[in-house]
Amino acid sequence: MSRLARIRLRSDRLTVTAVESAPVCAPGEISLPAITEGGHDSIVITVPAPRRAATAGTVALEFALIGSAFLGLLIFVFELGFLLYAQTALDFGVKEAARQMQTGQQTIANGASQALFLTQVLCPALGALLLCSGVVVSLQPVSTFQTATNPPPLSTATINPGVTGGLMLLQAYYTPTIPIWPLNVTLLIGTAAYLNE
Repeated sequence: MSRLARIRLRSDRLTVTAVESAPVCAPGEISLPAITEGGHDSIVITVPAPRRAATAGTVALEFALIGSAFLGLLIFVFELGFLLYAQTALDFGVKEAARQMQTGQQTIANGASQALFLTQVLCPALGALLLCSGVVVSLQPVSTFQTATNPPPLSTATINPGVTGGLMLLQAYYTPTIPIWPLNVTLLIGTAAYLNE
């Protein structure tokens, strides 16, 4: 006489019991003939491997979500660093050019071109990363510091070194070769005022 095995499947466990006669199966149960090996009742059951959550592509998705924000932050830091460097280099170059003009170390004729002033005076004092082609200069006498204004940057404006004892205003306008995004900076201004000796 063959014995039957009652198998009960639950979400957390599998129960196998041997019974003498054909059992009445409840929903979710099945009955199979048991196999007798060496006096012990046993049954062969093939249970599918538990499904694992699909993880393919999760790393790429996480990188797409986080990597783009990180890349944007990295670009922002580099641009902010370049902006600070450019402003500092422009301020230093203008102050150095003003000092040389004030003390007479450099002399420029009245009506000289900006290219001559840039080549002889300002560009040697600028940092290596600032291109002189993006710089426009204005050197004009002013009556008082209070009335000194920021004239619009004109590349055709001529240089006026002023007279002895005259109050001078030197301004350099730098347009970055690449747009400073997301800061949206399109123009940097360096200014120095001095009294001719």
